[in-house]
Amino acid sequence: MARFTCGVPQGSTLGPLLLYVNDLPLVSNFETILFADDTVLSLSANSMHELTTKINQELEHVDKWLKYNKLSLNYNKTQYILFTKQKKYIDTNFNVQINNHLLSRTECVKYLGIISDDKSNWKPRITMVKK
Repeated sequence: MARFTCGVPQGSTLGPLLLYVNDLPLVSNFETILFADDTVLSLSANSMHELTTKINQELEHVDKWLKYNKLSLNYNKTQYILFTKQKKYIDTNFNVQINNHLLSRTECVKYLGIISDDKSNWKPRITMVKK
């Protein structure tokens, strides 16, 4: 028999109410969107170098908060997307990491049923609606 010291049962009705993530926005300078057990963190900067530095510094704060609250992050599901006004190709040396885990970059995300891509293109959304 498994013995748990903390946690919330998967799929429980009270699960979202029992999760204690409401203070997450207080530990970093990320713009934070919380919905049940989904979290979106966003940040802006004037240059890619500044953005890389800021993101990785803020993710250190998030990582400390996770450890303090005995929560874990699924690094395989955690991704980032870059939105930019610039039309030119974004440097591939842009690295985002948390707890020494390099996060993967995606060009398209789906959040709460809305599909967005890094070029602000509506094609992914139209394709999904057509299906």
